[in-house]
Amino acid sequence: MLAFRNVERRQTGVVGLIVFHSRIREGIDHDEIVGTSGEAPARTLVVETVAEAQSVVVPEPDKVVVLTQTTLSVDDTREIIEVLQERFPRMITPAKEDICYATQNRQDAVKQLAKEVELVLVIGSKNSENSNQLVRVAHSLGKPAHLIDDQRGIDPAWLIGVSRVGITSGASVPDQLVQDVVEFFQHQGAQVEQVGLVEENIHFAVPTEIASAAN
Repeated sequence: MLAFRNVERRQTGVVGLIVFHSRIREGIDHDEIVGTSGEAPARTLVVETVAEAQSVVVPEPDKVVVLTQTTLSVDDTREIIEVLQERFPRMITPAKEDICYATQNRQDAVKQLAKEVELVLVIGSKNSENSNQLVRVAHSLGKPAHLIDDQRGIDPAWLIGVSRVGITSGASVPDQLVQDVVEFFQHQGAQVEQVGLVEENIHFAVPTEIASAAN
């Protein structure tokens, strides 16, 4: 809803660029992208890659605003936004509340976790970009990692010769699924230690139109 309102407010005389990922078959059919671009379809362009950021053409370079898919982290968007800022110096960039800090915090935690474990298990849906990105972060640090829906997805072969396993989850995964995986290992005698915990204190204001309707 926040992204929708930002496009609507800025659509007069402004081109909106939406930065997103589509590596998991989400593409421009992703609900958030369709809904956000639909607020100002004639003045909204979608940018997925650095190459697209380098080549995208806008009618008025001094009137550009960038929004991001809300499940992308700061790291996910940095390269693309840097390219766009270089090309469009007067571009309006996302406000702090547009960035998904739950996603960023989890990526930072995986970076720390990967230094201490031999295997990383990410709990989340295969259709979730932010869950898949956690797997990619672990792989980029040289650690094997697997995406699982729940504890039933753990392959015993992954655990052969492994003494330390890191467990994390996508931004919207229920705590119970994480706890079930933790208990799976505890029942086998494993000791559990929590690392990389960050207090998330970003609060989102209720959209004005919803608050007004509630009153």
